[in-house]
Amino acid sequence: MYEVVVVGGGPGGIFAAMQAKRVNIKAKIIVLEKSQSILSKIKVSGGGRCNVTNATFDPKELSLNYPRGQKELISAFYQFQPQDMMKWLEKRGVSLKVDRDRKVFPLSNNSQTIIDCFLKEIKNNNIEIKYNQNILKILKKNNFFEIVIDNEETILAKKVILATGSSPAGLKYAKLLGHNIDPFIPSLFSFKIGSLDILKLSGLSKEDVRVSLKNSPFAQVGSILITHEGFSGPAIINLSAFGARFLHEKNYQTTLSINWLNNFSKDQIIQRLFIAKKEHPKKLLFKINPFQFPQKLWSFFLNHFGNIFSFPLKNISNKNLLKLSDKLASDDYPIISKSKNKSEFVSSGGINLKEVNFKDMQSKKCKNLYFVGELLNVDGITGGYNLQNVWTTGFIAGNSK
Repeated sequence: MYEVVVVGGGPGGIFAAMQAKRVNIKAKIIVLEKSQSILSKIKVSGGGRCNVTNATFDPKELSLNYPRGQKELISAFYQFQPQDMMKWLEKRGVSLKVDRDRKVFPLSNNSQTIIDCFLKEIKNNNIEIKYNQNILKILKKNNFFEIVIDNEETILAKKVILATGSSPAGLKYAKLLGHNIDPFIPSLFSFKIGSLDILKLSGLSKEDVRVSLKNSPFAQVGSILITHEGFSGPAIINLSAFGARFLHEKNYQTTLSINWLNNFSKDQIIQRLFIAKKEHPKKLLFKINPFQFPQKLWSFFLNHFGNIFSFPLKNISNKNLLKLSDKLASDDYPIISKSKNKSEFVSSGGINLKEVNFKDMQSKKCKNLYFVGELLNVDGITGGYNLQNVWTTGFIAGNSK
């Protein structure tokens, strides 16, 4: 009989096991991992650098970065938040750095630093890990759980922590124990827009752009990247997260609207163009570039209207300047499908949040059953938020008594 059995050797499961051991150093704790290795998601996080969290320390502000789970996580972040995780790592000798977007990375820029820290903690705390464990089912028997492995072995546990990510197996166990599952759908992806001239600018990026989905409340501000098939970059990928359900219902076919000058209203854009015409009547608008666009992008906007902007400004009508301002403020592109952001592994869906108590991450339907991380219908935008959800829920589940 184990005090705690953790199902899943990812970052959430391992962190929960560490916390459970801290609460009761003498407790028999085991982690059951289906594959031959643990912490694989940390290895690839942040392009191999491990974006371990985000240095947003106000729980309410932090929760705004979660399209699903926003309300539930506020109380959870008051128990364990990014500042706590940073202190936890630094206390164990991991030096950290914060970039301009508040993303937190190990100073080494190498995810192996985080993995090595965890492996050391596992060893120091004598946490047992079993690999290649194919669990057939988890049954509740009065005051304990019976975990049936495919080699006919049975493990008994007083407390079970499910930390299986979006694995179908974890959902199967939860359903057997009485839980409802919100269907998994993709989150964090870029957009394909078909064969359009702007794709010739593949590789070009623009900061401080506002992107939105037509006929929806979803919008984001940030940098975007033009790709060979459409649009990507933080603003686009975060928009896909908040609009995940909307986009799924639309079969990933809707309209993307881009305001290329987020800091300017439409009136301010046209006024800037009128001033340029007044102050530089003999110059070409391409040469003036009053908004400091990348030259190739600025040329694309002007060429969109044929040759009407190839003359000195004094020869360009205000009506045509208005056309240009319209495009800069509201530039529409048809989304024809999604393309995965291969550096991330996030989806929306999972255990229905109404069935979980976020004070201890315990099931409301099955006593002593706990949930951690992506198995829950919680997901964040890019920037370290998804790992922070893992740390927070793992900490709370592991520390629950």
